[in-house]
Amino acid sequence: YMFARQLHASDKNLEAISSYRKSIQLDGDRTACHYDLGNAFFDEKRYAEAVTEYERAVAIDARHGASHENLISALAAQGLQAAAVLAKYEEVTDKLKPSSVAHMQAGRLLMKMKKSTEAIARFRSAVKLDPTSAIAHFNLAHALEQAGKQTEAIGEYKKAIEIAPNYAKALNNLGFLYEGRQRDRLALFYYQSAVRFAPDYALAWNNLGILYGKRGKHRLEVEAFKKQVALTPKDPLAHFNLGVGRHRTRQYRLAIESYKKSLALSANDKLTHWHLANAFEHTGDWNLANNHWQKVLTLNPTEAEKMTAEKHIRENAAR
Repeated sequence: YMFARQLHASDKNLEAISSYRKSIQLDGDRTACHYDLGNAFFDEKRYAEAVTEYERAVAIDARHGASHENLISALAAQGLQAAAVLAKYEEVTDKLKPSSVAHMQAGRLLMKMKKSTEAIARFRSAVKLDPTSAIAHFNLAHALEQAGKQTEAIGEYKKAIEIAPNYAKALNNLGFLYEGRQRDRLALFYYQSAVRFAPDYALAWNNLGILYGKRGKHRLEVEAFKKQVALTPKDPLAHFNLGVGRHRTRQYRLAIESYKKSLALSANDKLTHWHLANAFEHTGDWNLANNHWQKVLTLNPTEAEKMTAEKHIRENAAR
């Protein structure tokens, strides 16, 4: 078995498949071995065989979440639509003892199908079967949030955090819900907790930076967006947000640098050209400012935006 894993890690999938099979012959059925054998088949794009191995894995241990997830992935890789994947998945899992994991996976599929009411019912079943599962409470909370049931969602996110205090996604989502209710101090606490437990969580840094900006804490805003840019250097919005923070702290040259990086990733973003034009005006680069005001005029501006851009162009040309 260990030799098979080494082979698999070296992309020698066919040899790994042979060794996994020998392991099963020698040592009998084990969840991990069928799961890994399924992965080797999946990597070889032999999806039907992968499905068979994942089915065997969940039959041995219905709580093995990774086997459930990969079973669904293998079914989808065969070209099945979400409804067909769900039908096949339920055909397999209905034979098993009721499983929290199975209800969660079915709920996720239902969410993809935009059947939130049915998904919520599945997630409630998952929580009932395993009330100590933080991820079950998280899934239920997320579905409730998507359905606009925010009070219930807050309660479920809190339950997830009680079980797993360092659950960064739950902390971030809870912060987002409190921010939407104008309870910024609570939102700040949860965002800060999220990045403390998961310093590589870019979305939480983004949310934290936006909230710092709203509260006028612009130097902290800049630091938060620096973290986000470092984590997601190909996200134009991250560079734009850092530019805005630098703009607000009068670091105009640095703001220009950030706006340019954003435009390198999304060349026709009207709002970025608008901000860049303003930043160039602060540095006295009137011609460069006008280049970006002219670009704004080509990007379907509103009448008010058009009038403002033309006014700046006239004034800058006269300087």
